[in-house]
Amino acid sequence: MVSESENGQKANGPRRTGAELQRRRDLADAASGVAFSDQSKVTKFRVVIYLCGARNADLSGPLAQAREHAEAFGWDVVAEIEDAEGLNPPAEREGLKLAIGYVEEKTAGAVLTPWRTMISPIADEYDETARRIERWGGFLQVMDSARDHARAGVGQ
Repeated sequence: MVSESENGQKANGPRRTGAELQRRRDLADAASGVAFSDQSKVTKFRVVIYLCGARNADLSGPLAQAREHAEAFGWDVVAEIEDAEGLNPPAEREGLKLAIGYVEEKTAGAVLTPWRTMISPIADEYDETARRIERWGGFLQVMDSARDHARAGVGQ
């Protein structure tokens, strides 16, 4: 989506609230060594981990990998949600709705999932879910789109 600013220039990207802009400024200042005011507090980026598999699938391995992934980026995990819904469409999964709800409420900035197929193996369903998350100012982080999940029998 492209919009125009008051001076006629095109503005790309999501609009950020004042608090989000201040947080970004504070993070940039902290990274560059510039001291910032005590009034503003730099917080860690927050994510919700989402897993989906068959009813009898063991999701402990992918969950551990997702935790490690979040830790490697310095992210706080605010929730871990497991759906045993198999191949139900994303719109019908209560766990996925709950995960997206964290982004809608600004409790998390992203949904982290180990494999793309845990959202949907169908490209249009996956893309619609990603767009839904992005509408709320978040993003969908996929750790690995193909590797090893076929062997694990998870996300199918």
